[in-house]
Amino acid sequence: MKKNFKRVLSAALVVVMLFTAFPAAFAFGSKETDYTIISPYEQVDWNTWKTYKANLHAHCDASDGDPTLDEMVEEYYKADYDILAMTDHGVITNGWTSERETNGIFNKFRKVYPMSEENYERITKGLDRGGRGMTDIRGGIECNMAVISKTHVNGYFTTYGQGEWGIENDYRTAPVEIEKAGGYSVLNHVGDWVDSGRFPHRSHWNVYIAYFAGIFIDCPSCLGMEIVNNTDRVTRGDRELWDELLQVVIPKGRNIWAFADDDSEKLNEVGRSFEFFVLPENNEANVKKAMKDGNFFAASKYYKTTDGVGDFDGDGNKELLAYLEEIRGIACVKCGMAKDLADATKNSPAFPMVAFITEAQDYYYPPEKKTIKKDEVDLVSRLMFMQVLHKTYAGTATVCTGVAAKIPGTIVNQVIGKENPEELVRIGHPAGVINCYSEVTPDLTVKKAAIERTARRLMEGYALLEKSKDPRRK
Repeated sequence: MKKNFKRVLSAALVVVMLFTAFPAAFAFGSKETDYTIISPYEQVDWNTWKTYKANLHAHCDASDGDPTLDEMVEEYYKADYDILAMTDHGVITNGWTSERETNGIFNKFRKVYPMSEENYERITKGLDRGGRGMTDIRGGIECNMAVISKTHVNGYFTTYGQGEWGIENDYRTAPVEIEKAGGYSVLNHVGDWVDSGRFPHRSHWNVYIAYFAGIFIDCPSCLGMEIVNNTDRVTRGDRELWDELLQVVIPKGRNIWAFADDDSEKLNEVGRSFEFFVLPENNEANVKKAMKDGNFFAASKYYKTTDGVGDFDGDGNKELLAYLEEIRGIACVKCGMAKDLADATKNSPAFPMVAFITEAQDYYYPPEKKTIKKDEVDLVSRLMFMQVLHKTYAGTATVCTGVAAKIPGTIVNQVIGKENPEELVRIGHPAGVINCYSEVTPDLTVKKAAIERTARRLMEGYALLEKSKDPRRK
């Protein structure tokens, strides 16, 4: 549903540029602004459309990757991906079967080979994967090769960038040229340039907010930015920068999408970060439209924090993760949400969730650097979401846990150790304590399921009123 808003924007941003590569200062004047907030999923038919796993940032021996094109594509295919874009530095990949020119730097002394037509048909049609093929995204390239500052930009469906050398400290040139060539672009790992991996507060500096907001406003085909790259080492502050940018560009009638990708150069780097596209059918045209419209969401197995919560590495015990996913898949089938385990993983990867429950105990709470005592909680729980541990505790899981506490014989009820616990159930989780209020009748009718939730301020507004001319009023 579209919602129209009128807001008075009364803010001024004055930036003194420190580098000649930055654009002129960008300012917002006091004026009335019309804008429309649109859900990117508004056109999605959730009954018939499906989710498809994608990686849009990968390298092979055409630039600085170790594997051949065949090896890298095969690895993603085996890892159950549905969509893949090869984005070698300074080298356009116009389809996996096409001959590629060299960029003259990384592969000057080695020969790169295209994929055979036979292998291409097997993978794109999924001949050995039940007919579920993997889509080849053409015109992929990572621009600005061989720059020290790593101002890298990915291009898709483009003819720009072959053999082009980058411009130091410049994220703007490549998106502009890619747009002229009719393609789309994404800004890669901007934290590597901002250095917000080491200094997260830089994600809030006006000089950077103005710089990147200017690019997005001036270049509509620049679709967004990576908020997670690889293991999130350099991008830990980029989610905060993205949030800052949204506050600037949305009132200007612009939205920018969040991407999360492997940036893989080795086979063991496959499967770290990814997008899930929501499509009526998996083909290149639909992927292209979904990239523009935002019909996808980003996910990652890695999370480097800026808020005091411990970093998370979700690429640990793969056998255990597979076992947990099997448990979740069985529950999904029994609930009637999927026809089998494969269908559960592919088409219902988020629900149901798996939670770990243990009795009340002391545990450390990083954001406030304190220990939560066991008498402050009724149980302690950790939640799996999208096959990784959730950094807090989802509201849906909270009400389910609270209701389960009231049903004799459930694991939650047994852990609490009360036949009929109090209405309030306090759940200890990685980011604090969440309160749940539940009431269940003996015939298992749920009469109440409510939670307490805190929230951060999303926006702030001011109304400017003309001073009264009546001398009796001040």
